[in-house]
Amino acid sequence: IREISYIRDETDLDGLKIAIDLKSGVDPDKLMQKRFRLTPLQDNYSCNFNILIAGTPKVMGVREILTEWTAFREECVKRRTYYDLTKKKEKLHLLEALSKILLDIDKAIKIIRETEQESDVVPNLMLGFGIDDIQAEYVAEIKLRNINKQYILRRIQDVDTLKQEIAEMEEILSDRKKIRKIIVTELQNVIKLY
Repeated sequence: IREISYIRDETDLDGLKIAIDLKSGVDPDKLMQKRFRLTPLQDNYSCNFNILIAGTPKVMGVREILTEWTAFREECVKRRTYYDLTKKKEKLHLLEALSKILLDIDKAIKIIRETEQESDVVPNLMLGFGIDDIQAEYVAEIKLRNINKQYILRRIQDVDTLKQEIAEMEEILSDRKKIRKIIVTELQNVIKLY
């Protein structure tokens, strides 16, 4: 390019830097446009952002794509949190029955021992402690070696921990800012990883 008199590489610890000395009377803006056109300093690509939104194709710009992606990620975080919340609530439901029964374990053992048929154990536990069939089935499956003080105390501590985790998850589901904070944290982890 005839308008350039000299090019220096001034790259140092601060980063990449190339200095271009121009001949006198040269318009720098026109020169840069020429450089962009004749060199790979800048390339243009035509893109067709035809995207499926709710099953229908739609042409979108970058801002709309980012908005849709953010909404999609929010929905993913909500679904994942809701799934985890459901699992923890199920576990809490079982442990609450267990804590009821473990407070009066002798009564539970007596009910199981005095029941003549195996199929009647669960209904008798339900009647004796006021629990539902899922909880009674869970209690009936406990091994005898697990019925000790340490096991009981650990299970009761698990109930408190689960209640705390459930409260946190319900807060996340009700607050959009917390959901977005989770998305940002996940993106930062991806940046660190890759």
